[in-house]
Amino acid sequence: MAFTALEAFVNELIPDDFVYHTHKRSEIVLERMKKSEIERFLSLDEKLSKVLPEALNVESPKGTKCWKGFVKLKRVRDRIIHMKKDDRRSSGPDIPTLWHELFRVEPPFRQAKDICDFFVRRLNVAPRWVDEYPSK
Repeated sequence: MAFTALEAFVNELIPDDFVYHTHKRSEIVLERMKKSEIERFLSLDEKLSKVLPEALNVESPKGTKCWKGFVKLKRVRDRIIHMKKDDRRSSGPDIPTLWHELFRVEPPFRQAKDICDFFVRRLNVAPRWVDEYPSK
């Protein structure tokens, strides 16, 4: 749920008139993507690391502490969505299964909020919910 909420937040922040240029299928051909195409066809990773920084004229969060939290959040989300045989079987305490990771990971809402805060701090006007739900 935190991952989905983060993607909704990112899609909301992309300006309606923004056009993203990328080399998707070829290094020679530069593709032009409108907001609706960005929302539908680009990964959240690319939206966070390239699209939003370009659209908002800010640095990328890649390499920061909040990015590391996002990567962990994505890894757990992907392991739940694309569960493999090894995650379904019973195992000992030394084997890092999905279940082990689920209970040892930082709260998912915190990881999503940290990435949101990264961008919100760089906006001219912060959404109202930022003041209502400050980071702790």
